[in-house]
Amino acid sequence: MKVIHGSLNGLIREVKDKKVTAVRVAGFLQSDVVTNGMPRYAAWIVVTAVLDWDLWTEWRLPRLAL
Repeated sequence: MKVIHGSLNGLIREVKDKKVTAVRVAGFLQSDVVTNGMPRYAAWIVVTAVLDWDLWTEWRLPRLAL
């Protein structure tokens, strides 16, 4: 099961409470072409941590870049 936090503070608090030793931070970029032929880019920063063998937590920061 995945727990998605609304804030990075919430994820950090949970990670500290569970005494997690590793957190992953990744950046993602996606591009596509809109109807006028111009490329559109969307980006996310994703922070994840494993809390237990079947439970992990995640926080996402979406950014739309034109």
